[in-house]
Amino acid sequence: MKKLKDLMNRDLVVVPPDMPVSELAGLLSTRMISGAPVVDADGKVIGVVSLSDIAAFSASGRAGLQTDRDNMYYSVPEMEDYLVGFFTVTDLSPGATVRDIMTPAVYNLGQEATILEAADMMRAARIHRIIVTQDGHPQGIVTTMDLVGALRDELKKSIS
Repeated sequence: MKKLKDLMNRDLVVVPPDMPVSELAGLLSTRMISGAPVVDADGKVIGVVSLSDIAAFSASGRAGLQTDRDNMYYSVPEMEDYLVGFFTVTDLSPGATVRDIMTPAVYNLGQEATILEAADMMRAARIHRIIVTQDGHPQGIVTTMDLVGALRDELKKSIS
């Protein structure tokens, strides 16, 4: 059975906890990824942050954006049926940092863990990524799409 070291993406994007949320949004978009491990000054994983965290932060009203609760009449700024506004990453609160929105729970496994262990952890925790670590330092990442690819490869072998 494949191990995480055979499957993980080693081109890992990590972010510091003091990175502004607006900068994080730009980084995730540029790198076309949905999340990243958060590392402290020693390079140890202290959390994970994702696009879902940014969305939840924005929806919570803490980002300084207008919400449905702030305006009972219009949920989207419009005038005479024409859209007149939308929010972008520059609208996110300039003082908000990754630390403010990250998930501090870190789901990680070592490089020798099997893909079955990773799948079990993802399913039980209802998560989409596992950080592969060694002594608390990130070595790579395995996502649900990586597991789907590995499953496809195994199924293809079994029917060939």
